[in-house]
Amino acid sequence: MEQAALISEQLALLTPLVLLLVAILLILGAQVLRRQRLRQLSLRRIPAYRAMPIGVGEAVESERPIHVSFGSSGLGAEATVSALAVADMLYPLAERAAISDQPPIVSLSDPTALPLAQGTLRRAYEMRQNMDAYRSTAARWYPQGPRSLAFAAGVAGALADEDASMSVIGGRFGPELAFIGETATRYDQLFFAQSDQLDGQAVAWVMAERPLIGEELYVAGAYLPARPSALHLSQVLTMEIMRVLAIVGILFFAVFALAQRMLMDVNFLLTVIGGVLLVAAVGMAVVFAIRQLRGRGRA
Repeated sequence: MEQAALISEQLALLTPLVLLLVAILLILGAQVLRRQRLRQLSLRRIPAYRAMPIGVGEAVESERPIHVSFGSSGLGAEATVSALAVADMLYPLAERAAISDQPPIVSLSDPTALPLAQGTLRRAYEMRQNMDAYRSTAARWYPQGPRSLAFAAGVAGALADEDASMSVIGGRFGPELAFIGETATRYDQLFFAQSDQLDGQAVAWVMAERPLIGEELYVAGAYLPARPSALHLSQVLTMEIMRVLAIVGILFFAVFALAQRMLMDVNFLLTVIGGVLLVAAVGMAVVFAIRQLRGRGRA
């Protein structure tokens, strides 16, 4: 119990440091990208983001709506980051669809996500200068609570009734995601899905034509717009740097534990090994970031 309490204290101290590091990397990355104008970077291929714009184009041509769902993600709770990520994904899709008179369908069950969805749709239509086609009622609140089968069944029924062309699911979903996926399959709709819950992600992996895996949802702002902002591109670089640091950190603690077991009395040697590995981790992260900037800048 004492050891668990000690670990909990250490994690509580480590979390603000990690958040501070992420904020610093985001700010520095955005500033570098703005000054060097490295906007057209070669990003890792994500098939779902390549197919989504094509699906929106087909929906516009056929005069059918697209559907984007926040699920039970909302602002001010655990799923705040997921809600903002879905909004980043909704905006470029809605902007492409805004040239049509058929507004997108946006579904959600957390009331705090309703103004976020409406504001995102409004910005997209203002960008296209087609406010006559904007409908605030396109964002629909289904008041059934988180992870609700009734919510998923209601959304699935709406997609069938309005003959949606494409359905994009992201945020907080559980197994109820299968209701929407089954409707998409039955009515021959394109289906892209992701969930920040393990059981929902499992359903998305099985049912979606091109599923989004884990953190891929959070980089939509760098993939879907024709000209992504420096901030969104810096998010991608920050995630890559943090991934490298996490891998090196795991290796460091594994080596440290092994050395501690083998050389219990040689504290100085352990300190030296730890310092060398820490310097190597930071160096690898910096070199990785510089190579990414140079390689994507040439692309």
